[in-house]
Amino acid sequence: MAYPMLARRAYGATGDGATLGRPKWLGGGCHGLSSSSGMPRVEVNRTLCKVLALADAVTFAYLSRTGLCRRPVRRPIVQVLRTRTARSASMDETHAPPSLLVDFHNHFVGPGFPLTNLERLPAAQRPLWEGINARLADPDALIASIELSGISARVISAPPEFIEDSDGNVPADIYPRINDAVAELVSRHPGRLYGLASVDAYGGERGTRELDRAVNQLGLRGIFMPSAKGDLLPSTAEARPTLAAAAALGVPVFLHPVEDTQLFQRFSAFGRLGVRLTRGTINSAALFAMMESGVFEDCPGLRVVVTALALGGLLLAGTVGDGGKLHAGTPPPMRRHVYVDTTGMHPAIVRSAVDLLGADHVLLGTDWPVIVEEEVRPRLQDRMDSLVMRRQTN
Repeated sequence: MAYPMLARRAYGATGDGATLGRPKWLGGGCHGLSSSSGMPRVEVNRTLCKVLALADAVTFAYLSRTGLCRRPVRRPIVQVLRTRTARSASMDETHAPPSLLVDFHNHFVGPGFPLTNLERLPAAQRPLWEGINARLADPDALIASIELSGISARVISAPPEFIEDSDGNVPADIYPRINDAVAELVSRHPGRLYGLASVDAYGGERGTRELDRAVNQLGLRGIFMPSAKGDLLPSTAEARPTLAAAAALGVPVFLHPVEDTQLFQRFSAFGRLGVRLTRGTINSAALFAMMESGVFEDCPGLRVVVTALALGGLLLAGTVGDGGKLHAGTPPPMRRHVYVDTTGMHPAIVRSAVDLLGADHVLLGTDWPVIVEEEVRPRLQDRMDSLVMRRQTN
């Protein structure tokens, strides 16, 4: 998924990048929802800025001049996934893609955890996934892929579906071990890798405690959350503590597709397209559940990233009939909560995502190693040029 996307900006209190003021759009964590883990509410949403302001110092100036970005340029301080050492990215008035390209959507499990996903796959798909699994467990392949793709860094996450048992469960002790392993790998490749926390997102307070540890002690930058667990969606009471914790910590939630059992049974006859339809449908349903249940109103500090597989749902939410609740013109608080990546890098995906939510709510992502994208930078340039030309001719 590949477009350098603009997140909402945090502006320096002095205007020179020396300090960060609290973004006006941040808000608090959750109204009436708090975690018993005792997590402090962050004074400045540093982590969200680091993860969502993805490699767009150049792009912000570029798109602002061409009308793709609606907000005026006010010397924004772009936090490009900084380490704990203070750094800021300044604006560069060029037409090239950003000098830093950070891929938000990537998966890695590591060699210490047996992968179980092959057991549930049809025989015809196993050769493909054997290769994917090999990359999921190989840190050298992960690092080499950064150079091969022409990007600057990857944000990695470990989906539970790769390691769960036949009943869809993951042993409770696995999540801390995965987070420890991810943090250790990230520490060996600063500026090249960033990690999202793995927790039992539908496990109530147990998940919030591990999220607190992963963010505050290990330095991970967000949370990976499956779109569903069995019949549970993010709107359920079981998931609320996790969402409250993410909002209080100021970290984004990566709401990732899964294969819903009932949908999979209905659509599996369509092959790989059926699998994608299943996953895209549940990704959309998870977002709808949050929109309709009051999660975003209760958690004004919550930020959620869905994949491009949910683009159909986003279109329904933003354009069809009286459902136009989520589009580029939607005022806070709704639009500010939702971001989408650009899996597949197809021009139609990028155009639709930008037109619907605005360029500041679209993230670069490739779904590595499920999808292996090469030459991301020149392809990204093509997407940017086509967007600009289309706006200029309209």
